[in-house]
Amino acid sequence: MDLLKRKKSKHRIITFTLHTILLAYLILYCLCYRISLLKKVRIYFFGFVSLISLLKTYLSNPGFIIKNKEKKYDKSVLFLGTNTLINITSEYKMPFCREIVLDGFVFTEMFCIECNIFKNRSISHCNVCDRCVMERDHHCPWIDNCIGAANFKYFIISIYTTTTCLYFTTESTYRMIYSAFIPSFILPLIFIFTIIFSLAFIIFVALSFYYTMLIFCNTTAIQYIKNGFSYSKINPKEFLRFFCTFNTSYIESTPGTKTIPV
Repeated sequence: MDLLKRKKSKHRIITFTLHTILLAYLILYCLCYRISLLKKVRIYFFGFVSLISLLKTYLSNPGFIIKNKEKKYDKSVLFLGTNTLINITSEYKMPFCREIVLDGFVFTEMFCIECNIFKNRSISHCNVCDRCVMERDHHCPWIDNCIGAANFKYFIISIYTTTTCLYFTTESTYRMIYSAFIPSFILPLIFIFTIIFSLAFIIFVALSFYYTMLIFCNTTAIQYIKNGFSYSKINPKEFLRFFCTFNTSYIESTPGTKTIPV
């Protein structure tokens, strides 16, 4: 699937329209009101980063695994080494699951019929994209793209920076309500915008908190739904590791049956 040739999506149009309105409001606020230079720099910085990270999340390959179209499943490609044993469970003449014993450790891989590959626990198939995605978090309908290993960091940065931008907008509208320079007939409109920005800010704060906990636990939304949450898995070091490392070596990786779960 070519990321640049996707069909138009109403949700995606709404997302970018609302984001543009948010940034336009912040720019007008900086131009029309007397605020410190440092605050203007902060507003412009977070606004710019939020826009770039949103575009990167939308345009980036989330970590698609190439479909195996050349041939169907072949036992001859299952060689993994002298210390490896493979047990294949077949149903309806199709291998749906295999167990790999490597140096005494047992790994289980499920077969994806749509992509014709074996997938480990870090790979999940997206029915919307019709592709297997490495470390898929979810398919985001608001940007019409999967959130996976390759664009998850951009997605998180977009959430954090958009939350900060919403804080600036909410703060500014509150100031306008109590400003003596605002005409009284405009106050109802400002009050409505204050409520809207406040609700959006609360939602994004909750979303930021949720994904921060997922990062601390080194997991994804799909894994959280399947396995639940445990406080014993929280490790603050994972937050630093998440933002200090970036590896795209698996992007559009060749599907083979030599994948070992991590």
